[in-house]
Amino acid sequence: MTDPGNKKFTFGTKAETLSRLDGKLKKCTIPKLFHFTVKEWHDDRKKILETLKLSFKDSILIVRSSAANEDSSHTAMAGEYLSIPNISSSNLKEVIASVDEVIESYSKLGNIASMYDQILIQEMALDVSMSGVLFTKDMNSGAPYYVINYDDETGRTDTISSGTGYSNRTLYIHREYGLTSLKSERFLSLIEAVKEIESVVSSDMLDIEFAIDNLSFEVNLLQVRRITTQKNWIDNIDSRINQSLESMKDQVGDLLKPLDNAYGERAILGRMPDWNPAEIIGTAPRLLAYSLYEYLITNSAWRIARDQMGYCHPEGRPLMSSLSGQPFIDVRLSFFSYLPKSLPSTIGNKLVNAWLDKLESEPHLHDKVEFDVASTTFNFNFFNQFKDRYPKLLTEDELQILGNCFLELTRGHIQGDTASIDENLKMLETLETKRSQLKLNDDHLNAIESMANDCMQFGTIPFSVLARHGFIAKSLLDSIIALGILTTEDVERFQKTIPTVATEFIKDLNKFSQGQLEKKDIINNYGHLRPGTYDILSIPYKKRDDLIIKEKHVQKIDENNAEFELSRKQEAEIKVLLQEHGFSIGPEFLFDYIRRSIQAREYSKFVFTKSLNYILELLEEWGNNHNISKEELSFINFSELIEKNKTSDHIECMEIIHASIKQAKKNYEITERILLPSLITEVSDLFVVPLLIGEPNFITNKIITEHAVRISGKDVDPEIIDGKIVLIENADPGFDWIFTRDVKGLVTKYGGANSHMAIRCAEFGLPAAIGCGEQIFLKLEKSNKINLNCSERTISSASILE
Repeated sequence: MTDPGNKKFTFGTKAETLSRLDGKLKKCTIPKLFHFTVKEWHDDRKKILETLKLSFKDSILIVRSSAANEDSSHTAMAGEYLSIPNISSSNLKEVIASVDEVIESYSKLGNIASMYDQILIQEMALDVSMSGVLFTKDMNSGAPYYVINYDDETGRTDTISSGTGYSNRTLYIHREYGLTSLKSERFLSLIEAVKEIESVVSSDMLDIEFAIDNLSFEVNLLQVRRITTQKNWIDNIDSRINQSLESMKDQVGDLLKPLDNAYGERAILGRMPDWNPAEIIGTAPRLLAYSLYEYLITNSAWRIARDQMGYCHPEGRPLMSSLSGQPFIDVRLSFFSYLPKSLPSTIGNKLVNAWLDKLESEPHLHDKVEFDVASTTFNFNFFNQFKDRYPKLLTEDELQILGNCFLELTRGHIQGDTASIDENLKMLETLETKRSQLKLNDDHLNAIESMANDCMQFGTIPFSVLARHGFIAKSLLDSIIALGILTTEDVERFQKTIPTVATEFIKDLNKFSQGQLEKKDIINNYGHLRPGTYDILSIPYKKRDDLIIKEKHVQKIDENNAEFELSRKQEAEIKVLLQEHGFSIGPEFLFDYIRRSIQAREYSKFVFTKSLNYILELLEEWGNNHNISKEELSFINFSELIEKNKTSDHIECMEIIHASIKQAKKNYEITERILLPSLITEVSDLFVVPLLIGEPNFITNKIITEHAVRISGKDVDPEIIDGKIVLIENADPGFDWIFTRDVKGLVTKYGGANSHMAIRCAEFGLPAAIGCGEQIFLKLEKSNKINLNCSERTISSASILE
């Protein structure tokens, strides 16, 4: 569109650039301005004040920085220097003090204010409905999106550029396709103004500060500078992302259509519902991690498990699809598979459509669909809960049929008649036996295929069943709280009495520290765990000497705290509930089921990931034998590798694999850079992408304020998290080493109410905000200190209080 090298327009300081644009723009307004240098202020401030008095009569002003080093073609220092708003032009004393303060701010970071630095004085934009900063390309990648960071709550004009705002939101609009999908008059006015600015300055690589009038939607232009990060961008990113989106239109259009063997008039695609790939493999996984997750779980294991439990079975349907390498779940299939097989289709269709509508209207529930959107099991508050959410959806007769279908299914699950915990734990024993008996050949690929198939049949399918038992258990506990029989504190105490793999890990580390266990024992039991369970580049515990050492920082388990007993009144009330709903069990059996469900879910994950780790280790050995690095292996398509090993000779197979790796590397450049929403309800959602503001799942009722540290799945020094709140984008069992340290709290971007980390934090009584979502997490990771108030269900940066 434009030539950044075009010299027709010359950028200068903040003040100079605005002055040069003044009078050249029709679709936005530049508030009246006046600027002068530090030297001019020192030499003759009286003259400057007289000019100000004549130029700005009875005005409210803002005194702004305009330093020479603030904006250049190579650097930008947004928010580094002071700007002081709401100054009366008639109060000269206040004007003088503000100018002096701005000049003094130029000496920050050891700098000395230049005599040629400037001060910019402008009329304030007062009646503001929205303000913020717009980048005309994604600053990190150069991807062709307008990136708008905006505040439409406070009415201030500086919350985004100064970095002090906590009401800001982010919206990505594709430069070519997004404008036809944009419906907001405010944003349309803004984009029209920005396009005009791009044309006048002959550049589409701009950083623009704006404020929009509350009534007229007039755009006030507050600053224009060049984006300074082009050196980090890859070639042809615009055309490559455009091509990817063009092909994605048809793919998404097909995915959203009704299916002949599932309920629902349409579909929604999401990153977090059901098997939440964003939490497990990330939003932009490499091809090996994606294809392994697909092979072991989302192709068929997920629906086979639901079928075994008596739920609807969308035969032949994969749950997950790849959009330019990013994983998305078909939420319609997920909702369908939560329904009992015995439920009449007329009711099932009503439910799936209503659930899809609710999710679309309340997208922040995308990581809570099993608890806050769909009905997936019977609980003791089932009918009240359903009527509160969907008061007019079903007739009384239909609701009774639905409740009875779920009740019959749930009774079978709890009492062990359908897909029992015991039979699935036995399958995990079979997996352990098969792994120990696996015979390796010279090339490993046959053994890898055999291990992967065993892992699915005897590992991920039982895990899927046991994970559903875990959801049933949590739903039952939540309903007992809702009925006022137990308190949240009662349930927290109960959860602390449930020992899981993580508790045993800490106990064993303490034994190792005391010389009661050998290091080899720890490695044999826990060495397979790795942060990023499906990521071959992640280092397993067995190769992390920094995790298994004899030192004093290992967390101690207070076993005296782990006590829970129902009162006589509570026991009697739960007994009545069970009898009313036709259960042939008592409270003791119920709580034993809940306890065993939670334990079995975590144990089954622990066991099948041993086989998964073994697959990754065998792949690494195979790669070494064929001069393929781990980095290259991370771009292999697992299914293709298995298939070509069976159907091609060795030379042809290796040629195909090397070509695939090369193409996958190239494709991954787009996977990392293309911007897609957390939920897709229609094709146009691909082009206008809001970052969701999530509702975190808070664990415990504790209140803490501590320094924070963000970690990833790569090699991390364990000591850096001691005494801090830990931030992780997505966490799986491989991050359990965190709980061996003296951490004060945990925050994750992705994760549901019953996710792995939610269970772990409840077990250890660790305050946490699980699944904050993109917008909140983005703010928090920029902060060095966090307020985590689980009691009032709030989380925020503490830096504004310091």
